[in-house]
Amino acid sequence: MIKLIATDLDGTLFYPKRRLTGMIKENKKFLKSFLNSGKDVLIASGRSTGMLSKLEKTLNHKLYFIGCNGSFIIDKNTKEISNRRPLNRQMMAKLFLTMRDRYSIFCWFALDTSPNLYYHFDEKIPKYITLGFKLGNFFNNFYREKVVSGKENLLNRLQCEDTFKLMPIFSFGKSSQVKTERTYLAIKDIFQDELEIALADGALEITSKGVNKGTGLKLFCKKYGIKEDEIIVIGDHHNDISMFRSFPHSFCMSHSSDDVKKYANHIVDYLYQIQDYLKDESSLKNDIIKYPYRKDEIDI
Repeated sequence: MIKLIATDLDGTLFYPKRRLTGMIKENKKFLKSFLNSGKDVLIASGRSTGMLSKLEKTLNHKLYFIGCNGSFIIDKNTKEISNRRPLNRQMMAKLFLTMRDRYSIFCWFALDTSPNLYYHFDEKIPKYITLGFKLGNFFNNFYREKVVSGKENLLNRLQCEDTFKLMPIFSFGKSSQVKTERTYLAIKDIFQDELEIALADGALEITSKGVNKGTGLKLFCKKYGIKEDEIIVIGDHHNDISMFRSFPHSFCMSHSSDDVKKYANHIVDYLYQIQDYLKDESSLKNDIIKYPYRKDEIDI
């Protein structure tokens, strides 16, 4: 029996985007019904904690949360943060200097367990772009981030023990995707034994080695005594592949790229369509992990 749905946010629960409500009414209705039946929803996000309270208010239920691509777990009742797996300070400095000296970085994001998003634009970036970012964030309504700007604030964050995710940004959107992919391969080759690196649209998502949504969710299962076949996972991007490779009941959004969809067992247009599978769970009985991790690939 399915007891929990683990969902990504952007491109999944927040697809298509609704700036006032956060999600379409069908997703909200489905998840509220699922929660009302005594089951649980877990948010498995690359974001930090800024969205959690908004979602709990929207769904009128407490939610489990795995933040920064599996870097920490938040208990739904106590809000205790556990299983912290932050980035190493020396490693962050090495990464920052390497990428600053070798690659043209548009902007840096850094995340911890607070709702804050720390960011710094390259000094060469025109002021109208940085202003546009601030205005865009302000008018994002439901999706608005609590931002902390400036190079000094970013560098201070890199010196802290509780920084969990770094994002070097090459552009906002997909305009620099080819450059992003090339840099991804180069950086992965340099840091493959030290960091976990995932592709995003125009950016890289960097966490400690072995930290991803899949390992974070496995640790959650051990902590709360949930079996892996009692969970449905759903996502749309490269940072969700680790969930698809770790849990059999995997769902991917139809707008995802083919190199992401191939890892999942089921394809849906919208999150709420999971309800069709829950009406008759025999439709899930033949699910297997298509591309399971080898023992030497992952360690939790």
